[in-house]
Amino acid sequence: MYHAAVFEALGENAAKYNARIGAILANAWHKRVESSADPAGSKKAKESYTGGPFSFSDIVRFEFTDEGTVYLYAKNCVSCIDSEQLLMKEVFMSHDFSKEFFAAYHAAVIEALGDDAARYNAKIGIILANAWQKKLSELPADPAEFKKAIEAYMSGPFRFSDIAKFEFNNDGTACLYVKGCDICNGNELLRSSGKKGSCPISQMVKSAMGKALKTGVELTGSEKPGPVGECYLKYKISM
Repeated sequence: MYHAAVFEALGENAAKYNARIGAILANAWHKRVESSADPAGSKKAKESYTGGPFSFSDIVRFEFTDEGTVYLYAKNCVSCIDSEQLLMKEVFMSHDFSKEFFAAYHAAVIEALGDDAARYNAKIGIILANAWQKKLSELPADPAEFKKAIEAYMSGPFRFSDIAKFEFNNDGTACLYVKGCDICNGNELLRSSGKKGSCPISQMVKSAMGKALKTGVELTGSEKPGPVGECYLKYKISM
C-alpha cells in the first residue's frame, strides 16, 4: 500500500523518481556487501540481501546466462502487489516483508524526492487515508469508533509498527503512539547521513481524522521519548 501511495502521489513524475529511488537502494546494498567481479559471487550477494534484510518478496532468484543477459525472478513482490492496488484490484500479500526493507525503502523515497519531500509527503498521507476509508463500510461517527477503526487498520492490513495506539483527550487533543515504527527507522537512516526525514503517517492520520469526524485537525508536533521507532504524534481538534 505504501508503494502504491507513493507512486500515485508522484503522478507523471513517477518514472523520474523511480530511477532515483532504485539508484539509492543500490547504493545502500553496496554499503552492505562487497561487490564481486565474479558473476557467481555477485549473484550470491544479491540473493542473500534480497532474501534477508531487504526481503521484498517470497522468492528471489538472480541469474546470469551464457548469452550475457541477466534476469531477476521475484514472486509475491511488494512492488508488484502495490502496482496492482494502483489499478484498484484486490490483492493480498502472503509474506511479512522485513522491517529493514520498509525502512530502507522509505529512506530511499524521501532522499530521492529531495526538496519536494514535504510536498509529496502530504499527498502520500492523504492517499493512505483515502485507502483506509475505502476499506470501511462507513466512516466512524465519533472518536471512539475512529480509535477502533484506525487501530484495527494499523495492526492489520497497514501494519507499519509493532504497536499503534490512538487516544483522544478531554482538552480537544489527540495522540497516536507508535513503537517499533518502520517509518521512524527509515528517517533515522536519513538523519544518520545528514538528511531530513518525513512522516506520511502524521499526514495520513490528520486527513483520516478530519474526514471521519468532519472537523479541522492540526498536527501540533511529535515527541520521541525512547529508542528509534517510538513516537507520539500529537493533534489539536476543532470540535
